[in-house]
Amino acid sequence: NCTKLETINLENVISLGESAFYNCSALKKITMNKIESLYSGTHFGYCTGLEEAYFANLVTLGADMGLGPVFEGCSALKILSCPKVTALETFIFPLYAPI
Repeated sequence: NCTKLETINLENVISLGESAFYNCSALKKITMNKIESLYSGTHFGYCTGLEEAYFANLVTLGADMGLGPVFEGCSALKILSCPKVTALETFIFPLYAPI
């Protein structure tokens, strides 16, 4: 619940705990180059200002019905760049997501 964090650039992070950046309303941009999978836990849930997310090596983007989508409530998200994704699981974005 970090209300002043605007940019995340984590070059060497390979995993995130669930709800790691949950409700960081000022967050606008995420760049993570080494992380290879995100499985729910609403890692970036309700980051309502999030506009851009870049994951250079992300291969799997999944979701868990019990924990919620990775980008739940990210209503401003315009760019999601995951050029290496080979597996997209259901329930990644809520049905109301503008993507």
